[in-house]
Amino acid sequence: MRDTLRFLVPALLIAAALVVLTGSHPALAQDRAVQARLVEFGRMERRDARDLARQIERKLREHGVRRFDVGTLVATFPPGENAAALCTGNFGVTMNACDALLAAASQQPAIVPYLAPDDGRVLREALMTSGASRGDAEDAVRALSATMLGMPGNLTQDDAGRALLGLLAECPGGLSSRESQLRAWHVGPTDGMARCIVELIGGRSDRESAATSVAGTLRLSPTAARAFVRWALPNAPQRAQPAPPVQPPPPVRPVGPPVATGPVLPPNAPPAQVLAYAQGAEHANQLPAAAGAYERLTVLEPGNGQAFASLGAVRLRMGDGAGAAQAYEQAVRRLPRTAPPALAAGVFAQLGASYERAGDAQHAGSAFTQAVQIDRANREAQAGLQRLSAPRGPGPRGQQGPRGPQGPMAGPPPQPQPPPPVAPPPGPTLGQLIAQAQSAERAGAFPDAARLYGQATEMDPSNGPAFAALGGLRLRLGEGPAAVAAFEKAIATLPPTAPPALAASLFLGLAQSHERAGDNTKAYEAYQRVVALDRNNRIAATSVVRLTPPPEVPPREAILAAMHAVQTTVKGCFPGRTGVIRFSITLRGSDGTATAASVSGGDFAAEVAGTPDEECAVSIVRAITLPRFTRESMTFEYPYSL
Repeated sequence: MRDTLRFLVPALLIAAALVVLTGSHPALAQDRAVQARLVEFGRMERRDARDLARQIERKLREHGVRRFDVGTLVATFPPGENAAALCTGNFGVTMNACDALLAAASQQPAIVPYLAPDDGRVLREALMTSGASRGDAEDAVRALSATMLGMPGNLTQDDAGRALLGLLAECPGGLSSRESQLRAWHVGPTDGMARCIVELIGGRSDRESAATSVAGTLRLSPTAARAFVRWALPNAPQRAQPAPPVQPPPPVRPVGPPVATGPVLPPNAPPAQVLAYAQGAEHANQLPAAAGAYERLTVLEPGNGQAFASLGAVRLRMGDGAGAAQAYEQAVRRLPRTAPPALAAGVFAQLGASYERAGDAQHAGSAFTQAVQIDRANREAQAGLQRLSAPRGPGPRGQQGPRGPQGPMAGPPPQPQPPPPVAPPPGPTLGQLIAQAQSAERAGAFPDAARLYGQATEMDPSNGPAFAALGGLRLRLGEGPAAVAAFEKAIATLPPTAPPALAASLFLGLAQSHERAGDNTKAYEAYQRVVALDRNNRIAATSVVRLTPPPEVPPREAILAAMHAVQTTVKGCFPGRTGVIRFSITLRGSDGTATAASVSGGDFAAEVAGTPDEECAVSIVRAITLPRFTRESMTFEYPYSL
């Protein structure tokens, strides 16, 4: 449990430090510069920025901080590992809000615009469709929202807290990072996540027992819990009569050429098997089967943004614009703060295409605009905006343009088109391969994109951009050695006149790939090349410091500084004594900590031996820490003059 909650540092620790900084200021309304930063760097709407700033200010005032200005913002939200999780645990806001606060504090623009949590409208309508009253449906959505958006602040050591902790780990499906799990929950009370939570709480019980468990865990009324369970567990045991055997449906004559049927997906298939089935069905052009499998995967793994993106892509191919837009909306909400701009822009572009297919020009334009703001080179979004802005005058014979009075493309009905081929045509050109790879990457299908880029590099071994893209994908997939090989070939194709910024980006990818492969020595050398090419590259500069080989033993200056820092405290252990007292300290090389310390001599060493005074001083000296070093251990002596 301690490891699980290691990031839940109370806000008091931060606030106490900030009181020193802000205690002298009079109580004022929070600085408007904070809101401006949230709008500019956090990519928030002005109203959302104002509400978030006031919420943080109220929380800080509870702990004595009188003013939430830019200085307080920077001091309270420093970057670092699990910074967003620390933020949400301390201040009770969502991960998206914490992303905006961190971006505002560091003045590093967020890749993905701020999105408010899901309002639960889809879940509320699903509950009412299944027979729940409006009041029970609203109670269920409200309770689930409070539970999900309150994580991790609502975790305690009681049974309910432990139950929520288990749900948090299981329902996002396959996300081992606690920050990623929280991010999936902070999307809000979606129908897929709700079904997962209820199934875990009461999936193996009869319906009444499941409702009791749900009511206790989510603090729901009994009637609302029963409605929730009735919707999420329609097949829960109520077996007064055995269910009649299911008769197979009569065979349906296929329309068009026959498609080979694949293996049947078992009802309890794990996520990996469902994903493999969905991808196989999609590649075989069995789009309804692929859509059904991807939809099941989103229920099994509600935090899996790639599953939602794949579902949207299949629905779009089927012509279901509204369904595709719904799936891509969920994919957008699951984009991490560190998502590559090309990936984030690609998802927004597909969202725009889905809305456009559904006839919703307003939302399509908004999505295309977001894509262009993230990545100005996104051609799909640019083309979409051009289509939406094109004039729609009357067409031939007085008909309207693209959308006539009788619907899209009024006129004679289109002739039925044969289904697209199962496999791509033989012998694709280099341009076709790269276009397919880029499309797969934008859709989040990274293994497929890597395979296609690999084929492109085989066709053109001198294509540096293809090798660079392949290296980035291999690195994203965790394949360190393969990423190293790709980046090395990309660097080998650089012409002598290549811009330093381009060379620096390739060496940065090479360095990160070496580090992923476990070769810190080569990673350190590559990071040094990046700094030589681009001195302003903070990632490389920080990594050079982080990976600098440690010395054989700590430098003398470091030892003197560490011992001097505790000198006054050591003196306090020997009140009224004067003279020299000498200590012997042994350090461990792997982390620079002291493993042993003792009084080794001095003017009054014999007098204090075995006394609380000696124990006091030894405990202080043993608490010092120095930088790590390569020798297994070292022992030194240090005298204090009292």
